[in-house]
Amino acid sequence: MLFIFAWSSVMMDIRPVYDWVTQRLFDYQSPDEEYMMPSPRAGGPPHLDWRAAHAAGERTLQEQA
Repeated sequence: MLFIFAWSSVMMDIRPVYDWVTQRLFDYQSPDEEYMMPSPRAGGPPHLDWRAAHAAGERTLQEQA
């Protein structure tokens, strides 16, 4: 249990060391890298513009309510 707490403090204090060791021991991907990766659907223009997406969201909220 103490090791878990100690390792979490390494993540908070020395992030590059944490990422390097964890990637070598586990199938781990840093959240920073995950957010930088393009979405599988990315590549083309969005299907809806902002106003249309907002209207669709409002409709969905009304239906769910």
